[in-house]
Amino acid sequence: MIKQLQIVSGPIKGEIRLLDGKEFCIGRSQDVEWVVEDSDISREHAHVSFKGDDIYINDLNSTNGIYINRQKIRQDSKLQNKDLILIGQSAFLFTEEEDFETSSVDSDFEKVISSINKGIIDDDIQTSMILPGLDANEISGFPATISLQQKLDVLYKISTEGNKSSDLSSYFNFVFDSIKDDLPYRSIIALYLNNHQYEVVNCKMADGSDYDGSHLSYTVIDCCVENQQVILSNNTLKDVRFSDSESVRSQSPMAVLCAPMIVDSVVIGVVLIDIESDSVTFTEDDQTFFAACTANLAWALNHNLMMKRIVDQEKQEMDLRIAKEVQRQCIQDVNKLPQLEGIDIAAFYKPFEQVGGDYFHIVVKGDDLYVINADVSGKGVSAALVVSMLNAYSKIILLNLNSPSEVLLKLQKLLEHDLPLKMFVTASVLKVNTKTKKGSYARAGHTYLMQYEANSKKTKMIESKGIMLGAAASDIFTSRLEEVDLDLVSGDSFLLYTDGFVEVSNKTEELFGEDRLIECVDDCKNISSAESLIKIYESIELYGENEGVFDDMCGVFVKIL
Repeated sequence: MIKQLQIVSGPIKGEIRLLDGKEFCIGRSQDVEWVVEDSDISREHAHVSFKGDDIYINDLNSTNGIYINRQKIRQDSKLQNKDLILIGQSAFLFTEEEDFETSSVDSDFEKVISSINKGIIDDDIQTSMILPGLDANEISGFPATISLQQKLDVLYKISTEGNKSSDLSSYFNFVFDSIKDDLPYRSIIALYLNNHQYEVVNCKMADGSDYDGSHLSYTVIDCCVENQQVILSNNTLKDVRFSDSESVRSQSPMAVLCAPMIVDSVVIGVVLIDIESDSVTFTEDDQTFFAACTANLAWALNHNLMMKRIVDQEKQEMDLRIAKEVQRQCIQDVNKLPQLEGIDIAAFYKPFEQVGGDYFHIVVKGDDLYVINADVSGKGVSAALVVSMLNAYSKIILLNLNSPSEVLLKLQKLLEHDLPLKMFVTASVLKVNTKTKKGSYARAGHTYLMQYEANSKKTKMIESKGIMLGAAASDIFTSRLEEVDLDLVSGDSFLLYTDGFVEVSNKTEELFGEDRLIECVDDCKNISSAESLIKIYESIELYGENEGVFDDMCGVFVKIL
């Protein structure tokens, strides 16, 4: 019994090693027993060992792994007759024969290929990520003639180019040019399937003319995608699968090949070639070869999409970092808030994501304290940009205006035309004068102000009217805005907060709600403003412990001393 490994594709195609019972390693290093000059093979890539009459191969923690008949191995794997082993860009064929001539690779291709019968071509034409488009299933479908070696050479050239090409369009053009001698075509087009819509990746006319896609039949393409099979038709007009299609009937008879680009069992696109049917007909061998070429294109397209996602993610992360820094500069430091004699004030800010849409701003003007609490719809970069606008406008407005309603009216007029589409802002403004013990409050679609009254020893909600900033024209906004006057005594306190305080849910999906928040404020009558916010947050966090807190939280607590 003669056992051997033969390289049937790769940089040193044709090299053979007899398996005589001596274990050996395969790799690029000159120190291993079988040196394979393949850039995708590790220095010490694979180990071949013997256990009785059985032969095993093991991956030596290589970069690209080892695949046997398209399956990546995880441990010592026993070799079976006619196994196809993919290592780097090289395909090894294991055989055990009573009498197997090894003098010439070219003369033995028919025997080698015909012996690979472990896999039968199935509907799911995929590819190994090591050597896209070349595995036992595809090779077994090729004719065992001299043209086989030519097609294997084309596949190897396509695969090698794919590993070093960085431009997707150039690589698709390279493949289109490489296959035209074996697969003559009138036109060829590659389509990316993006959210059920087809996008052209690349297209080409054999005569160099512009490709207008007027003869493109989505009936053929949809059939290919739905069945995940290579479609071969040498006369689409007479093909019962497509003869009812209006797009097919509107053109001259065509011979077409349409193959799905599949990665991890998911169709990401198709490649279609056509030619007038009286010029040439396609064979099953063409179908198999086309499938293998398309598998390379699938790998390249998927790699390009992954790289684009990585670049987009890095850009998004950069945008988030910038937005986070912008927002950091907009949000006052809770440890360095403006202070006013006769008032104890504290703030709490906790974004759910890196960049949130909650906002507060505190200003002291003489004996007056102004507090703005706001919530921008959405999260991330867009919310941060609106917060930065809100911050800039608020600082200017508070320098020149006196009442909470005036502040909100001015914000409405500034934001009415500046807010991005489908974004809005809710806000409330509290003004407290320590000298007169008077206060006023207005809201624009924001949460109700909580007021603890020292005289009644109860907390109540100040339910003033008002709609969101930017949600309607300024005249409508003005007509629905209400300002409430407040009488203050020592011991009174106020809580301005965003909806994250009341919308935390427990395991039964019951919201924390305003009633529980009122109870929390009641319990804070004998502690400082900072301690009050900590106590309230701990109560909310405990309530939603099993489900977690999934929204921004921003609050300001004001206590009249």
